[in-house]
Amino acid sequence: MNYRIRIAGRENRNLSGRIAGRQPLMDRIAAAAHSVIVGRVKNGVKPGNAPLTRSVKKGDHTLMDNGRLIASIRQSASGTEAVISSDHVAAVVNNPPDEREYYEIEPKKAKWLTIPASWNTRTLMRRYGFSPGEVLEGLRRDGYSVYRPMRKGSTVRANVIMAKKKGSGKKTAAKKFQPFVVFILSKKIRLPVRRFMYLDGADMALIEGIVEDFYTT
Repeated sequence: MNYRIRIAGRENRNLSGRIAGRQPLMDRIAAAAHSVIVGRVKNGVKPGNAPLTRSVKKGDHTLMDNGRLIASIRQSASGTEAVISSDHVAAVVNNPPDEREYYEIEPKKAKWLTIPASWNTRTLMRRYGFSPGEVLEGLRRDGYSVYRPMRKGSTVRANVIMAKKKGSGKKTAAKKFQPFVVFILSKKIRLPVRRFMYLDGADMALIEGIVEDFYTT
């Protein structure tokens, strides 16, 4: 995902020397645009998180979780343009080229999308790895049984993956032996688009000020 800024129409024979060395201008523009876009993510992009997401993240700050999105936003410049780029999937899906307000995610190879069920699951992901397979394998290694229960009063499996510590022997109230939901399974999820890779009128006024300062000082 790239956001490109080009400066045109400023060429003037009397300024040919400055134009030939316009790299510093584009460096300043790239740095300013990068600061604006990263700041937008840090301040939170509407709409807010869904209740499940708030529970999993223990907060309502959108687009921020493990810091990978912000770390992926980079700046570069040449003598003719400034570029803000990101290769993070959140930058691509949240800045579509059309006017859509939502996007839908479906599994590409797997049968289900695997959604963290709670803050506890995120803790397990930090311990074992960020993929569902790593979490489930880690639980098995640590003595948990991992399973999909039947729906109550049915022979159909519920759309959850649960875990339970082995070795309880018989029913017990001990917390560590209580089963818990690790992942929720879904065929499709619908998420709102949260655009952040752009410059609005106030941001462009800042850029214009940088250009004016470059050409008049």
